[in-house]
Formats: sequence, structure tokens, C-alpha cells
Amino acid sequence: GDPLVVLIAGLFVIGEGLFRTGVAFAIGNWLLGVAGSSETRLLVLLMLVVAGLSAFMSNTGAVAVFIPVALNLSAKAGVPATRLLMPMAFAGSLGGMLTLIGTPPNLVVSNQLSRAGMQAFNFFSFTPLGLLILVATIIFIVLLGRFLLPKEGDPGGHSRDRLSLDDLISAYAIKDRLFRLRIESGSPLVGQTLGQALLRSRFGVIV
Repeated sequence: GDPLVVLIAGLFVIGEGLFRTGVAFAIGNWLLGVAGSSETRLLVLLMLVVAGLSAFMSNTGAVAVFIPVALNLSAKAGVPATRLLMPMAFAGSLGGMLTLIGTPPNLVVSNQLSRAGMQAFNFFSFTPLGLLILVATIIFIVLLGRFLLPKEGDPGGHSRDRLSLDDLISAYAIKDRLFRLRIESGSPLVGQTLGQALLRSRFGVIV
């Protein structure tokens, strides 16, 4: 078979491993503790962490993991979520440029070079240029780009005209896929946060 297929499949294994072991969530908790209330620090740290994570897993997965983290940062620092989410999305895309496995197109190009009899890219061939572009983007966002970001919106991403739970269930047609479970008083999950409970890895449950 084509080794490229195996490599791309390996990307999904790495991403799932980061989810199941709780590494991604641990990084998010650390970020919440050190970011403080400075908007500039929030932007820089969030972009660096998301870019670093997406260098070794799916860009979409990395951004998805950090959406709730970004919303928590927004609420605690009093910064509109719209000013954090867009730079975070940029960082997720740029993170794929840091390593050979950062995004499937990198692997495709490297594989084609090998087939043509030329030297394939190594794991960190993309890193120097990728870092340069990432740093330049962060500098632009901090110095100029943040003035172009939306200034309105409630911290934490909440809206005054927020839809009710029933409205959301109806809008997304998920009534048959939504379940509510009760944790009994004797359960070992009592007193644990979602991050500590590791529900996805222990029980295959996504909350």
C-alpha cells in the first residue's frame, strides 16, 4: 500500500491520543492560569499554544479543543470572544505549516518528491519558514490586526438575546441524539470536573 495513507492515518491516531490522554485539556488549563487579563498576552499565548498543538494533530481538532478554552479566557479577562477566536483560527492553520505531519498537503508533496526520485522533506523541513510566518502573523495581530478585530460582543461569547436550550435543540435537529444522565451520590465522578473525569477516554462519552 501507499505509505502516505498510513502516515495520514497516523495523524488521526496522534490527535485522538491527545484527546484521550487529556494532554490538550491540560494545556488549556495551564493557559488559563498564566494568561492573566492582558488582551495582548491572551492573543500571543493562545496563538502560540494552538499553533504548537496543530503542528502535531489535525488543525480542526486543535481549534475545536481550544474553543471552550478561548471562551473561558474571554469571560475571565472581560475580552469579547470575537477578538480571540479569529486569531486562534489563524494560528490553527499556520500550525500545520510547522511540521511534515502538520497538515496532509505537506505529506502529499513530500511523497511526490520521493516518487520522482528527489529528496523528500524531513520532519522539520517546514519549520523555519513556518515559524517565520507564524511570528510575523502574531506580530501583525498584536500591533495592527487587533484594531481590525470586532470590538463588540459580550465576554465569554454570550448574547443578550441568547437562544434557549429547546431552541438550539430544535434548530440543530439533535433531539434524538441528546441525552441527560444523573450521577448517583456514590459515583467516583462526584466532585470531579469534566477535565478530571476523563469521560471520553474512560467511558467513550462526549459532553
